[in-house]
Amino acid sequence: MSKLALFGAAFLAATSLAHARIHHAAFHAAPPPQLAGSTALECSIVRQQPKPSNGNPVYKINVNLTAGDSGKLESFDVVHTLRSGKQVDRSEQYYDASIWQTEGRREWFWKGRRGEHTTMVGVVYHNERDGWMYRETVSERGRVAYEMLADCHQANGEGD
Repeated sequence: MSKLALFGAAFLAATSLAHARIHHAAFHAAPPPQLAGSTALECSIVRQQPKPSNGNPVYKINVNLTAGDSGKLESFDVVHTLRSGKQVDRSEQYYDASIWQTEGRREWFWKGRRGEHTTMVGVVYHNERDGWMYRETVSERGRVAYEMLADCHQANGEGD
Protein backbone atom coordinates (compact mmCIF):
# COMPACT_ATOMS: atom_id res chain seq x y z
CA MET A 1 0.00 0.00 0.00
CA SER A 2 1.38 3.42 -0.90
CA LYS A 3 2.16 6.02 1.75
CA LEU A 4 -0.53 8.27 0.27
CA ALA A 5 -3.21 5.57 0.53
CA LEU A 6 -2.13 4.72 4.07
CA PHE A 7 -2.23 8.40 5.05
CA GLY A 8 -5.69 8.79 3.49
CA ALA A 9 -7.07 5.79 5.37
CA ALA A 10 -5.62 7.04 8.68
CA PHE A 11 -7.02 10.54 8.04
CA LEU A 12 -10.53 9.20 7.30
CA ALA A 13 -10.51 7.03 10.41
CA ALA A 14 -9.40 9.93 12.63
CA THR A 15 -11.95 12.39 11.24
CA SER A 16 -14.77 9.83 11.45
CA LEU A 17 -13.99 9.15 15.12
CA ALA A 18 -13.79 12.89 15.89
CA HIS A 19 -17.10 13.51 14.07
CA ALA A 20 -18.78 10.67 16.02
CA ARG A 21 -17.60 12.14 19.33
CA ILE A 22 -18.82 15.64 18.41
CA HIS A 23 -22.12 14.29 17.07
CA HIS A 24 -22.73 12.23 20.24
CA ALA A 25 -21.91 15.14 22.54
CA ALA A 26 -24.27 17.47 20.67
CA PHE A 27 -27.28 15.23 21.26
CA HIS A 28 -26.58 14.12 24.83
CA ALA A 29 -25.56 17.07 26.95
CA ALA A 30 -24.92 16.76 30.68
CA PRO A 31 -28.01 15.84 32.72
CA PRO A 32 -30.07 18.71 34.11
CA PRO A 33 -30.29 19.29 37.86
CA GLN A 34 -33.15 17.85 39.87
CA LEU A 35 -36.58 19.23 38.98
CA ALA A 36 -37.30 22.83 39.89
CA GLY A 37 -40.56 24.49 38.94
CA SER A 38 -42.32 23.07 35.88
CA THR A 39 -40.89 20.77 33.21
CA ALA A 40 -42.95 20.20 30.05
CA LEU A 41 -41.99 17.30 27.78
CA GLU A 42 -43.18 16.19 24.35
CA CYS A 43 -42.68 12.51 23.68
CA SER A 44 -42.91 10.12 20.76
CA ILE A 45 -43.36 6.36 21.15
CA VAL A 46 -40.30 4.38 20.09
CA ARG A 47 -41.36 0.94 21.32
CA GLN A 48 -44.58 -0.68 22.53
CA GLN A 49 -45.78 -4.20 23.18
CA PRO A 50 -48.30 -5.25 22.08
CA LYS A 51 -48.79 -2.78 19.26
CA PRO A 52 -52.31 -1.28 19.20
CA SER A 53 -54.50 -2.60 16.41
CA ASN A 54 -56.91 0.34 16.15
CA GLY A 55 -56.70 2.93 13.38
CA ASN A 56 -56.28 5.86 15.77
CA PRO A 57 -52.87 5.41 17.43
CA VAL A 58 -51.13 7.77 19.84
CA TYR A 59 -48.82 10.07 17.92
CA LYS A 60 -47.68 12.34 20.77
CA ILE A 61 -47.51 12.29 24.56
CA ASN A 62 -47.23 15.43 26.68
CA VAL A 63 -45.84 15.03 30.19
CA ASN A 64 -45.78 17.87 32.71
CA LEU A 65 -43.86 17.58 35.96
CA THR A 66 -44.00 20.20 38.70
CA ALA A 67 -41.69 20.36 41.69
CA GLY A 68 -41.68 22.65 44.70
CA ASP A 69 -38.79 24.86 45.78
CA SER A 70 -37.22 21.90 47.58
CA GLY A 71 -37.26 19.82 44.38
CA LYS A 72 -39.99 17.48 45.68
CA LEU A 73 -42.40 16.25 42.99
CA GLU A 74 -45.83 17.90 43.37
CA SER A 75 -47.62 16.93 40.15
CA PHE A 76 -47.21 14.51 37.24
CA ASP A 77 -49.63 14.90 34.33
CA VAL A 78 -49.74 12.79 31.15
CA VAL A 79 -51.88 13.50 28.08
CA HIS A 80 -51.86 11.28 24.98
CA THR A 81 -52.82 12.86 21.64
CA LEU A 82 -54.29 10.44 19.12
CA ARG A 83 -53.88 10.77 15.36
CA SER A 84 -57.51 12.01 15.15
CA GLY A 85 -56.61 14.90 17.48
CA LYS A 86 -58.52 13.50 20.46
CA GLN A 87 -56.65 13.93 23.74
CA VAL A 88 -56.68 11.33 26.51
CA ASP A 89 -55.70 12.50 30.01
CA ARG A 90 -54.31 9.61 32.03
CA SER A 91 -55.55 11.19 35.30
CA GLU A 92 -59.12 10.93 33.97
CA GLN A 93 -58.65 7.25 33.02
CA TYR A 94 -56.96 6.15 36.26
CA TYR A 95 -57.84 6.97 39.87
CA ASP A 96 -56.14 6.63 43.28
CA ALA A 97 -53.06 8.21 41.74
CA SER A 98 -49.84 8.47 43.68
CA ILE A 99 -46.59 10.17 42.69
CA TRP A 100 -43.04 9.81 43.95
CA GLN A 101 -39.42 10.12 42.95
CA THR A 102 -36.28 8.10 43.48
CA GLU A 103 -34.01 9.87 45.95
CA GLY A 104 -30.76 11.01 44.35
CA ARG A 105 -31.79 9.94 40.82
CA ARG A 106 -33.53 11.63 37.95
CA GLU A 107 -36.63 9.38 38.04
CA TRP A 108 -40.21 10.47 38.69
CA PHE A 109 -43.16 8.04 38.98
CA TRP A 110 -46.94 8.06 38.69
CA LYS A 111 -49.24 5.13 39.53
CA GLY A 112 -53.00 4.83 39.13
CA ARG A 113 -55.75 2.21 39.10
CA ARG A 114 -58.51 1.47 36.63
CA GLY A 115 -61.16 -0.97 37.75
CA GLU A 116 -60.43 -3.61 40.31
CA HIS A 117 -57.49 -5.37 38.63
CA THR A 118 -55.74 -2.87 36.33
CA THR A 119 -52.87 -0.55 37.31
CA MET A 120 -50.63 1.72 35.33
CA VAL A 121 -47.20 3.02 36.26
CA GLY A 122 -45.65 5.90 34.33
CA VAL A 123 -42.02 6.94 34.83
CA VAL A 124 -40.05 9.86 33.45
CA TYR A 125 -36.30 9.61 33.67
CA HIS A 126 -33.29 11.52 32.41
CA ASN A 127 -29.75 10.32 32.01
CA GLU A 128 -26.71 11.24 29.96
CA ARG A 129 -27.06 8.34 27.52
CA ASP A 130 -30.79 8.54 26.73
CA GLY A 131 -31.78 12.11 27.60
CA TRP A 132 -35.46 12.44 28.60
CA MET A 133 -37.56 9.24 28.37
CA TYR A 134 -41.10 8.26 29.41
CA ARG A 135 -42.26 4.68 30.04
CA GLU A 136 -45.72 3.26 30.79
CA THR A 137 -46.52 -0.21 32.07
CA VAL A 138 -50.11 -1.43 32.37
CA SER A 139 -50.68 -4.52 34.49
CA GLU A 140 -53.82 -6.63 34.80
CA ARG A 141 -54.12 -8.97 37.75
CA GLY A 142 -50.40 -8.53 38.45
CA ARG A 143 -49.25 -9.42 34.90
CA VAL A 144 -47.86 -6.94 32.38
CA ALA A 145 -50.47 -6.33 29.66
CA TYR A 146 -48.85 -3.39 27.85
CA GLU A 147 -45.47 -1.64 27.87
CA MET A 148 -44.48 1.52 26.04
CA LEU A 149 -41.28 3.56 25.83
CA ALA A 150 -41.17 7.11 24.44
CA ASP A 151 -38.27 9.42 23.64
CA CYS A 152 -38.88 12.99 24.85
CA HIS A 153 -37.62 16.54 24.53
CA GLN A 154 -38.43 19.62 26.54
CA ALA A 155 -41.44 21.31 24.96
CA ASN A 156 -39.98 24.79 25.42
CA GLY A 157 -37.03 23.81 23.20
CA GLU A 158 -34.45 23.67 26.00
CA GLY A 159 -32.40 20.61 26.87
CA ASP A 160 -32.65 17.34 24.92
